[in-house]
Amino acid sequence: MAEPATPDVSRLAREIECYLQAHPRAADSLEGVVEWWLPRGETKRETSTVQHAVEQLVGKGVVRKTVLLDGRTLYAAAKRR
Repeated sequence: MAEPATPDVSRLAREIECYLQAHPRAADSLEGVVEWWLPRGETKRETSTVQHAVEQLVGKGVVRKTVLLDGRTLYAAAKRR
């Protein structure tokens, strides 16, 4: 069941979208998204909240989710048509 969009999830989703607009070829794991795609200087984010934001963007077709053969998951900007 999908997590409802909270203000934190919505804000993080917007920040991720902004990052991908500036870095359209970026691809990373959830941990990389937390570490590199979001602005620094804020209090520590809950990884689960970032996961909900990323999944929200996957559902909207903004982010592509790829599961590698070794089980790791990568996230990247979805290809624009």
